[in-house]
Amino acid sequence: MRLFHLHWGNVKEMEQYPAHHIEVSETRYGDIHTRASSSAQPTVSISSGISEIDEALGGLYIGQITSFIGRSKLLSSLLHRVCVNTFDMFHSPTVVLDSGNQLNPFLLARFAHLNMIPPQDLLEQVYLSRAYTVYQLTDLVHAHVESLIQQKKPVTVILTGLCSLLGDADVSDEAASQLLQLWIKKMKQITQTYPVAIIIIDKQDLRSDMVLLDELVDTMIHVKDMRHCPRITIVQKNQRVTVTSETIGQLCLQDFGMVI
Repeated sequence: MRLFHLHWGNVKEMEQYPAHHIEVSETRYGDIHTRASSSAQPTVSISSGISEIDEALGGLYIGQITSFIGRSKLLSSLLHRVCVNTFDMFHSPTVVLDSGNQLNPFLLARFAHLNMIPPQDLLEQVYLSRAYTVYQLTDLVHAHVESLIQQKKPVTVILTGLCSLLGDADVSDEAASQLLQLWIKKMKQITQTYPVAIIIIDKQDLRSDMVLLDELVDTMIHVKDMRHCPRITIVQKNQRVTVTSETIGQLCLQDFGMVI
């Protein structure tokens, strides 16, 4: 398993990362650590780029695990928006464990242009590793991520395709539940030790007979594209709220989640 960081036009190995980028990141990372540890409650957040979520939650908080589930156009760009916002707000790297094969360097460069960031500068701050099995992902989470955080000091760590891997027919329900709990336990330990925000993004939810993901993470967000607007359901500390976008035209009951 190799970790890479991205360059415009090619992929370059992580070990060749320029030293001056690390020094800039260490300065910002230290500032974040001071602010994040000054209060028992999380005080530093990264914009998700989705206005409904940022308005409802205040962003994605450092020190917490936020999970996004759903087949939605909003989530197809979330990974890229978070990478851009992390760099734009903190000039910090992002670590991406991409089990869902969702990261698109060209889309990342496009968002960089829209935010007036040189694409090369952004791509050099994204560390990418792809896992194709639950065992590869387990190895990354338990053996590599923490050392990478210590070396590169990212503000965000993003995992894609976690639930999809667990839903593989070759993985038993018992094994999937055990792996999920092990992964979340490790990720919670990371958020308690380092000032990072962990973000889980997947197109599909867990199987109904498995341990519910919203019981293991700090915030669970389900997104579904309805007829007129996306329906966003936020679950946090046993509380649930549904948010819909303002749209031009007439809304139907489905847009408010009243009809399944």
